[in-house]
Amino acid sequence: MPFFVGVDIGGTFTDVWAIRDTGATAIAKTSSTPPRFEEGFLNGIGELATKFDTTVEALLADTVLLAHGTTVATNIMVQREGAKVGLIVTKGHRDALTMMRATGRTAGLSPELLADTKATNKPSPIVDPSTIVEIDERIDVDGDVVVPLAETQVKEAIEFFSAKGIESIGISFLWSFANPAHEHTVEAMVRRALPTTFVSSSTNLSPQIGEYERTAAVAINCYVGPETATYLTRLQRQLRELGYQRPLYLTHCSGGVMEVDEAVRSPIKLFQSGPVSGINASVKVPGIGDQIIAADMGGTSFDVGLVVDGRPLSRKSTIVDHYEYQLATVDIQSIGSGGGSVAWFDEEQGALRVGPHSAGARPGPAAYGRGGTKPTVTDADLLLGYLNPTYFLGGAMGLDVDASEQAMAGLANKMGLSVTETAAGVGEIVDKQMGDLVRRLTLGKGFDPRDFVLVAYGGAGPVHAAGFAQDIGVREVVIPGTDASSVWSAFGAATSDLVHVVEQGCYFTAPFQTSQIGQVIAGIRDHIDQRLGRDNYSVTWTADMHYTTQISELEVTLPDLSGRSFGEEAVDRFQDLYERTYGRGAGFSEVAVEITAIRARAQQSLGQPGTASDQVDRSGVKGRRKVYWPALHDYAETPIFSSIKERAEGPLVVELPDTSIVVHPGQAIHADCSGNLVLTLREG
Repeated sequence: MPFFVGVDIGGTFTDVWAIRDTGATAIAKTSSTPPRFEEGFLNGIGELATKFDTTVEALLADTVLLAHGTTVATNIMVQREGAKVGLIVTKGHRDALTMMRATGRTAGLSPELLADTKATNKPSPIVDPSTIVEIDERIDVDGDVVVPLAETQVKEAIEFFSAKGIESIGISFLWSFANPAHEHTVEAMVRRALPTTFVSSSTNLSPQIGEYERTAAVAINCYVGPETATYLTRLQRQLRELGYQRPLYLTHCSGGVMEVDEAVRSPIKLFQSGPVSGINASVKVPGIGDQIIAADMGGTSFDVGLVVDGRPLSRKSTIVDHYEYQLATVDIQSIGSGGGSVAWFDEEQGALRVGPHSAGARPGPAAYGRGGTKPTVTDADLLLGYLNPTYFLGGAMGLDVDASEQAMAGLANKMGLSVTETAAGVGEIVDKQMGDLVRRLTLGKGFDPRDFVLVAYGGAGPVHAAGFAQDIGVREVVIPGTDASSVWSAFGAATSDLVHVVEQGCYFTAPFQTSQIGQVIAGIRDHIDQRLGRDNYSVTWTADMHYTTQISELEVTLPDLSGRSFGEEAVDRFQDLYERTYGRGAGFSEVAVEITAIRARAQQSLGQPGTASDQVDRSGVKGRRKVYWPALHDYAETPIFSSIKERAEGPLVVELPDTSIVVHPGQAIHADCSGNLVLTLREG
């Protein structure tokens, strides 16, 4: 029978989810195996095969869709282990990447870090200035060639890069998005001369206004490209040897999946690969409305995104290690608050801190018994009674309480507190950090969190959801599908559509000429037709718009181009969104509105079957144990449930094979008709 499989590799665990065409599902959760992440991938497939009572070879031979979320590109950037990059730019513009629009010191920093100006620095360069080559060429804002391309200089640059041992070459010319001819010529020349070298051009990656942002996108793509391609090629080869002969799909930053060939060309799209899958999956949760806070707490990080009016909220720019680039991306905010986040004492401030450093997969939290000695959130959860040491991962892995206590005692001694007080403090701090992030993503964008349902997933998400959700004001928390919440991003990968995003920079000022906009849309549609087939997809059209007196832009869903009032309706939509974002009365209708980019998000189903409901028949109390409750400032004998059907009042813990749901005093939990567990928080 056909299988549809999703694999999501995180910093601590590799999650696998599969569905057969009958609707039957199974999950697996194994340790990640850096730096050879494919080993953890294949270990997860092996566990999955066992659960379906088959072999790895037979399962892969019957798999019709295999989708993968990966952190490999992110890891390369964070660890600064990327390729030697050569960059070809317009003469006179070699320093765009170094100047960083003068924002490089502060881009992406929290308000707390921004306040300490002496501690802010630009990142170390990902392209050595000595390997940035200027070429005589110039195209103007209208796309007209002002200075012809000096092909002789291009040949000299290629020879220079070859002698330098450059591993990847990026091309970013001024105003190339208005006319990509010069970039395309240079790219073809490089590929002919150096066929094994990774090559990327700005107009194939981010064809929008913004010289620095386009150059940063190309530089990052080139920096992570060769190693990402090596990983994906190695993984695909091993999968083929084991029997999987169909395309490998990768989840990407714009939502949905792409084929592996595109991922090899554009590995920058793999940033936030796993978290995006979780948000996509949250949209599919039935019966919870279309205003969702999607919250993923894994082993290394806490990732949050919003679904507004049924669509994941997106952004047009992303910041990675201070570098800002423009690429259509699901808006996800992350902090280092996961189960493996290390708790430590800040001696300068005299304060307990949690994260952002993580114990990772190896050695992991002290409780894992793999040599870890630093206290983590998981160790605190174990000591507070939220986790069962004999039932972690359904009993497949034991937790060492003594090791957790010893690790926490070292921290407690520094602060003059008991082990319990310290563990409770770790739990409170990590909950506050997660609550603050959710508030920044909601209130900071003009949304009231009380209007949203919080969907909590990831291995540690259901453990902490009730704590931080109560603090931000949501009334209800949903833990999706009791067998999938801990591997939710893998579920999202396996059930995602093929998504292809095409964007084109442009300049149109209201009142808009529909014929000009129609030409851009027609060109984009032709490109999509070539990729996905004519009339074989659905598409959403958006535009980046701003007031002519401002720089900041908003992405606006475009009305039907054939409508007689297209221009007026587009401007009205922009002004409505502007006032919702920045406050009533903030708009300035007397000023003209401009469109600076048009974007299409094409979506094509890959034919996945629907999942069967996994409702439990009844609530089951499996025992009792002492659990610490912050509201009581003490431990209390607490019922431990193996499943939930009827409404049950807290305090209690629901102990599922791959996660635990902690229900505090004054809260309640029940299962809905779709098999989701719904946690109701107290009013007030």
